[in-house]
Amino acid sequence: MHYERFLETVLKPLSLQQTVFYQPFDCQTMSFQTVQEIPYSPFNIIEGSYALHPSLQRYYTHGIVLKISPLTQKERLFKRNPEKIDQFIHRWIPMENQYFDAFDIFEKYPVLER
Repeated sequence: MHYERFLETVLKPLSLQQTVFYQPFDCQTMSFQTVQEIPYSPFNIIEGSYALHPSLQRYYTHGIVLKISPLTQKERLFKRNPEKIDQFIHRWIPMENQYFDAFDIFEKYPVLER
């Protein structure tokens, strides 16, 4: 996740009650997608594995962590992207777990397990 870009293009405009002009990045094609115009709303859901990074937290009023079992996680990743499952298992999942541990994500926020 590019924290600085997300902060500048999404969180800061929302904090100023402005329309957001966000350009999603597609990891499969490694390219930016069409810019999305998102009108200001006082209520927004920000989701993603790294969404609770400390550099972003001051812009949130609430936070919650949704947690699934490692088996369910692997099943969903395989269904979504079977050709890259080994990369997820050996690279991305361990990095995500390091992030959760380094920033005490499961201790700082309510956890809803599925």
